[in-house]
Amino acid sequence: MTSGNPVQDRLDELDEQEASARVLLERTLRLAVGFHRRAEHAAAELDRTIAYLERPDGH
Repeated sequence: MTSGNPVQDRLDELDEQEASARVLLERTLRLAVGFHRRAEHAAAELDRTIAYLERPDGH
């Protein structure tokens, strides 16, 4: 929205950009946490599989 004041208009534009950036940052952080949890799960599953395969009785 144009207020007729170029400084206020620029501040309003920057407020909108900041709000968009915060939404993207929150989304990115949620994705990062999800990927981290999946990686931890995959690493634990790999460790269990290796331990199973290295068992002396073969089972």
